[in-house]
Amino acid sequence: MKIFKYLIFVILILFFGYFFVASTINSNKENKIFSLIKQKISNETKSKIKKYIFPFQEIERLNKKIVKLEEKIKNNKVIFSNLEKYSRESFLEADLIKKKSLENFRYTKAKDIEYDNFLFSIYKNKENPFLSGINNIWPGSAYIDFFKEKMFIISSTGIIAFSSTIDKEIYFKQIKSNINNYLNETHFKKNHWYSVKDLKILDNTIYISITYEMKEECWNTSILTAEINFEHLDFKVLYSPNECVSKNNIDQEFNAHQSGGRIENLNDRNLIFTTGEYRNRYLAQNDNSAFGKILKINKTNGTSSLISKGHRNPQGLYFDRIKNIILSTEHGPKGGDEINLVELGSKGIKNYGWPISSYGEHYPNKDPKITKKKYEKYPLIKSHKDKGFIEPLKYFVPSIGISEILKIKKNNIYLVSSLRDKSIYFFNLENKKIKNLKKYEIGERIRDMIVNDGKIFMFLEDTASIGVLKLN
Repeated sequence: MKIFKYLIFVILILFFGYFFVASTINSNKENKIFSLIKQKISNETKSKIKKYIFPFQEIERLNKKIVKLEEKIKNNKVIFSNLEKYSRESFLEADLIKKKSLENFRYTKAKDIEYDNFLFSIYKNKENPFLSGINNIWPGSAYIDFFKEKMFIISSTGIIAFSSTIDKEIYFKQIKSNINNYLNETHFKKNHWYSVKDLKILDNTIYISITYEMKEECWNTSILTAEINFEHLDFKVLYSPNECVSKNNIDQEFNAHQSGGRIENLNDRNLIFTTGEYRNRYLAQNDNSAFGKILKINKTNGTSSLISKGHRNPQGLYFDRIKNIILSTEHGPKGGDEINLVELGSKGIKNYGWPISSYGEHYPNKDPKITKKKYEKYPLIKSHKDKGFIEPLKYFVPSIGISEILKIKKNNIYLVSSLRDKSIYFFNLENKKIKNLKKYEIGERIRDMIVNDGKIFMFLEDTASIGVLKLN
């Protein structure tokens, strides 16, 4: 049956291919039969046929469209939050085409910026390999890590590449994979928040987290894994909870931005993994749910256990092996971003209070009655310890759009990155308290950070650039 369908498809492609070629070569003497067919075929069908027969024309058409959009954005004629629907679809469509056709791309050092005690270099690209982002529709989001002096990068839509050279240029070669089996165009077109959520490489294994559609319009955050291969990555599911959140839930709210997804190494046998609650708030306090948690995941069989609960959307994760603590960062609602400390030596599941306690506020609904009911159910009390929860090390009001957290071991300094605030924060940790918090403005949303060879590498998603910070 499948062979029969494929044969029909091939015959149609050949038939219409001949039609378009014929119409191009001899447009003045166009066959009357073809003219009648042309009138009957919808513009949408014509576009799809052209796309398959003349893919390079399609790429050129989309690139021209994107250039026009870029000019509008530069001239402040288009506001990111109000981009027309066709704009997002155009960027996404071009991104997916490049995923199939762009084998190599390079980042070139654009400028160096000197601060008090470090040098910050920015690498930009001309090919625009990433054209669809997670929060910003354009130009793109990505995550980075290192394997044997090679830099790996994966975009929010699953473009995976590596580079062996990092000097004046970072030259990437794309790696083919089967990631489309788990996260693909069907999902991206539903919403740009369905995406890759992190990248981690340990030993000879690559781990990525994704928003995963377990069943129709029902989602969770899962981990895929593959053995390192520079020609093709064969991903398999390591961890996926036996539950998902749909738009039709108890709270009648759904937001896949609140999905967590950070991966960190715990030891030879286990990973640490964060999950959000997809705005189905009550799950964060439910011990039988994987949502709104920090989990321990077995690297071999994917079994999981709870480390902590009461999390809204943990986006940063670092395991301090020396102090035997986990540091995590968490997006609050309207205000209330947090830096949390999880002690691994003590017994029991640690509880960080969401959605009962928070220093932020619920986003207001147009109907005040709905907002009132939200507070009755989830009061967001301005204390954690009064309710028996663990207080954050630090909270931010207003929110900074907190993202990754790292430690520079040589200097014994921690740093946190931000999206909304477009800055990094350095601090020391003494007696479970943050000291000497200092802010440096980077000027772009920082999606990801990784320390390698004494340098901090960042992905900057306002221009899809790579930042490299070197301490003096």
